Amino acid sequence: MGFNRRSFIQLAAGGVTGILFTPAVWKATDDVSIWTQNWSWIPRVPKGEVAKTAGLSKLCPSGCAVQLDTVGGKVYMAEGNEENPLSKGGVCPLCASAVQMMHSPSRVEGPMMKDGSGKLVLVTWEQAESALKEKLAAAKGKVALVSGDETGTANEVLSGFVAGLGGGFYAMPGEATAAGQAAADMFGEGQIGYDLENADFVLSLGANLVDFWGPTVRNARALAETGATFVYAGPSQNRSCAIADQWVPAKPGSLAALALGVASSLIAGGRVSTASGFGQFKSMVLADYTPEKAAAMTGVPVEKITKLASDLNAAAKPVVVGSGDPATYAAASILNILLGRFNVKGGMSVVRPLPKVVDAAVPAGDFAVFLADVAAGKAAAPEVLMAYECNPAYALPESATMQAALGKAGFLVSFGTYMDETAAMADMILPNPHTLERLDDVQTPFGLAEATYCLGVPAAASDYKVVATTDLLLKLAPELGADLGYETFQAVLEAKVEALGADWDELAGGAAWVAPDSMLPVSPNMAADTLASAKVPASEGLLVDAAHQLNIGSPSIAIPPHNQVTIFDTELRKKDMFVKLNGNTAKSVGVKAGDMVKLTSAKGECMARVRIYEGVMDGVVAVLHGFGHTAWDEFSRGKGDNVNKILTVSVDADGNAVSTGSAVTIAKS
Repeated sequence: MGFNRRSFIQLAAGGVTGILFTPAVWKATDDVSIWTQNWSWIPRVPKGEVAKTAGLSKLCPSGCAVQLDTVGGKVYMAEGNEENPLSKGGVCPLCASAVQMMHSPSRVEGPMMKDGSGKLVLVTWEQAESALKEKLAAAKGKVALVSGDETGTANEVLSGFVAGLGGGFYAMPGEATAAGQAAADMFGEGQIGYDLENADFVLSLGANLVDFWGPTVRNARALAETGATFVYAGPSQNRSCAIADQWVPAKPGSLAALALGVASSLIAGGRVSTASGFGQFKSMVLADYTPEKAAAMTGVPVEKITKLASDLNAAAKPVVVGSGDPATYAAASILNILLGRFNVKGGMSVVRPLPKVVDAAVPAGDFAVFLADVAAGKAAAPEVLMAYECNPAYALPESATMQAALGKAGFLVSFGTYMDETAAMADMILPNPHTLERLDDVQTPFGLAEATYCLGVPAAASDYKVVATTDLLLKLAPELGADLGYETFQAVLEAKVEALGADWDELAGGAAWVAPDSMLPVSPNMAADTLASAKVPASEGLLVDAAHQLNIGSPSIAIPPHNQVTIFDTELRKKDMFVKLNGNTAKSVGVKAGDMVKLTSAKGECMARVRIYEGVMDGVVAVLHGFGHTAWDEFSRGKGDNVNKILTVSVDADGNAVSTGSAVTIAKS
C-alpha cells in the first residue's frame, strides 16, 4: 500500500496522535529536559475502573466533540468521539490537550481585583460581583463586551446583557467574522459553508483547511475520503498545501483579485449566469480583471489563471473556498455562483442560522474596527470593557496600538480561564470555568454546509474558584434593569435544544443534531460591495504571510505545555522563532540562513531568525502566529515574538478591518 495524500492526512492532520508520536518532532534542545520532570501541577489520577463520557472542547475556534476517560470522577485523557458525525473520532491538537489544560499552571485560581498598588489579588466572589455591579451601574451605558466565542449560544446572553445596558457587543476578527461580513453584504443573512465531502475539485483561496480554517478535523477527513483534486492558492506552502495536488503562488492580499481573474477568463470563454447583478459584474471583470491585469496584481502567470478557469469549468462538482478577508469570501462566492455551484450538493451554501432564544441578543460588531476608532479618537473608550474567552491584548493586529486603546477603557474585566495578556492588564478577572467544566454548545462551526448543533455538559467539577460568566450575567441582568428572561444558562440551553426539536440526553451523550434542511433559500447575487477592496495596493518592502497552526495555539490559547514537542526546530529554537524567505528574496535583502533579523512595519517590529525555504514566493516573508507571549506560563512565555506587532490594519469601504497585505522591511540585527 502506497503512502498517498489520504495516508498523510490521517497521520498529520486527521488527529494529533501521529504528530505527537513522530520521533522527528522531538527537538534536540534544552526544552527536551523539561519533559523528564514530574510537574507538580499535574494531578495524580486515582486507581480504579476506567469510565468513558462524552465531552465538548472549545479550545479550538470550531470546537471538537471528544470522548473523555475518567477514573474516580477525575478526567485524565481526551480523544476523538467516534459517535460524533462531524469528527468521526478525529480531534485537533488543541482539543487533544484539553484535559492537560484543565490543570495548566496559567489557570486563574479565583476572582481577582487590583489593589491600591495596582497588583491583582484574590478576592471573594461576593466582593467581585458587588464591584462589577457597581461599575456597570455607574457606567450608564458606556460599556462594551468583546467575545472570542465563534459558535456559542453564550453570545446571545452576552450580547443581550450588554445591549440591555445600552452598550456595544463585538466579536474578535477572524475567518468567521470575515465570511459573515461577506454573507451579510451579498445575501443579507445566513452563514457561508462549503460541502467538501461531495466536491470533486477544491480550489482553496488561502484557506488552511487542515490546520486553522473552520472545522479542521472534518476538513481533513473530507479531503482524505473524497479524493477530490485539491488546489491551494496562497503566498507560501503550509500544511494544507503539503497535501494539495497543486500550489498556485499568489501575493498576500491578492486572492480576491485571483478569483476575479479566473471569473473573467470563464466569462470570456462563454460562461454566463442568471444571478442578480451578473451584467454589471461581467462588465467590471472584463474591464478590470482580465487574466493579464489579474496576473500583475497577484503574481500568478496568465497561463495559470486561464488553466485554473479551464479546470474549474471542466470539473463536475467544483467548489471555491474563500479565506482571510470579506473581499476574498465575496469573490469566492461569486465564482461559485458563476460555476453553478451555489446551494447545491458539493458546492457552496448559505446555511440557515439556528433559532435565537434570547430575544434581546444583537449581532456583533468588529472589535478591531472599534478599537482602531478608539485609538484614533473617533470613538469614545468605554468606561467598562469586558472580554469573554478572548485575548485582544495579544491577538489583534497592530498590537501596540490596540493595547494602548484597551488601556483607555476605564475598567477592564477579563472573563477568561487563563492568565493571558488581557487578564494580566485587567482591573478585574472573573474566571470562567474550563471548557470541560461548564455547560456550553457549538452552533454550526464556520465552514460547514449543514446547520448543526453540539451540546457540552460538565465532565468534571473544577478545582478552582470559578463561576460561569453566563450565569453571572444572568444573575446581574435584572438587578441592572436588563432582564433577559432566564435565570440560568442551563435554562437558555434547554430552550435552544427544545427550539431545535432535539433531545437533551442524546446530545449530552456526544451526538450532534443536524438540520434536515440546512440551506437558506436565498437568491444568488453577484453584486458585492466588498469587491471594492479586491484591487491590490502597491506597497514597499516584503509582504507578510502570517499563518496559524493549531498545535501552537490560537488567538485565545497559548502553546499547550504538552504541545511543545510538536514544534519543529525550524519554527522555534530555544527562544528564537523563525521566518521563512526563499533564496532569491534572502539574497535581495542581504540575509542568510540563521541570521537574526528585525522585521519592521509602519506599526511595530519583531525579531526572528531566517530560514531559507523555497516554498515561499518571491517578495514574501512567511511568519507563524502563536509565539511571543508575555503572560501565560513558562512553556509559551518569552518564546519567539508576536507577529501581530507588525501586521497593519486597514478599513475597507464597508468598514471591515483587513490586515492582509501588510508590508515590512527586514534587516540583520
